[in-house]
Amino acid sequence: MSLLRRFAFLLAIACALGLSACGDGVGLPDEGAPARIVVVSGDTQSGAAGGTLGQALVVRVSDSQDRPVADQGVGFAIDVGGGQVTPASATTNSEGLASTTWTLGPTAGQQRVRAQANGNGAPANLAVNVTASAFSGSAGRLELVSGDA
Repeated sequence: MSLLRRFAFLLAIACALGLSACGDGVGLPDEGAPARIVVVSGDTQSGAAGGTLGQALVVRVSDSQDRPVADQGVGFAIDVGGGQVTPASATTNSEGLASTTWTLGPTAGQQRVRAQANGNGAPANLAVNVTASAFSGSAGRLELVSGDA
């Protein structure tokens, strides 16, 4: 085998194995595939029961090399406590970020939203929980019922 053919053969093997001779991981099966989802902001907030939290819930989806995954569907669902998220699903931007607004449920206590990457080859369990504490709202009116005079 000529030296040039030998070099081409070795280069083809290196590319098939995904070694650095082929650049930035070209051909690796997990490149660009969603592998992680993390909370960027909005976790551990507190607010009045039934009220909308002041900070949006923001999650980031990335691949196995921690590069952002754009155009990834993310579903947001109330897991504990009632309430609602708007929108219930979002698509990640070029930085891998997706967000929603959370309106807490009507009762005081710990509440939770689950954010899950959907489709695009995302593993079925690619999800993260976001928590908030709901407290009783302030009284709107004080009225004397008995005991006057």
